[in-house]
Amino acid sequence: MQKTVALAGGVVLGVGTYLTQLTPFGWTTNSIATWSALAFLVGCAGGRPSWRVAAAAVGSLLLALVVWYGVAQAVNGLYSASALVTAAVWAAGAVLAGIVFGLGAAWWRHRPDSRRGAVGLALLVALFAVDGLYRLVVLGSPGAGVTVLVVAAVLLALLSRRSWRPAAATLPLVALGAGGYALLGLVLGGVS
Repeated sequence: MQKTVALAGGVVLGVGTYLTQLTPFGWTTNSIATWSALAFLVGCAGGRPSWRVAAAAVGSLLLALVVWYGVAQAVNGLYSASALVTAAVWAAGAVLAGIVFGLGAAWWRHRPDSRRGAVGLALLVALFAVDGLYRLVVLGSPGAGVTVLVVAAVLLALLSRRSWRPAAATLPLVALGAGGYALLGLVLGGVS
């Protein structure tokens, strides 16, 4: 099941991101939160937290990245060798996100009422919250920002299973995530 979710999810996300970027709704798929949600989904489809769960989540995100670049290159011929540096940064991000969100999902799925399970869910909720705040405050896009913040709230409400722990774990992770977004902006600003 996990392999199917990882493979299908990687292909669908890669192609879907390319196709939606051509529309006003490109922000829905061209998002670190959306891509990390794939790693979370793959983690939920797997077994107990292990290197296999993390590897499947990483593989899914790397596949999505390869598919996106492949489709973009095939359709538009946009990329030269200079794009390899940016692709390498995104690949490193895919590895990190796959490990963090894949394992976080497995923690949440197998022990949702534990502290580790609460943190697993809070990782995803916090990322959506930070992404929403980024779109609202930094990009000045109130429609997208509020929409992503609502997604974060709905994820927390639906998946927390009436536990206060995920909400409590989300707040410090939002601060950590904001720092991560700032660091990513510096890294990508330096390679573009």
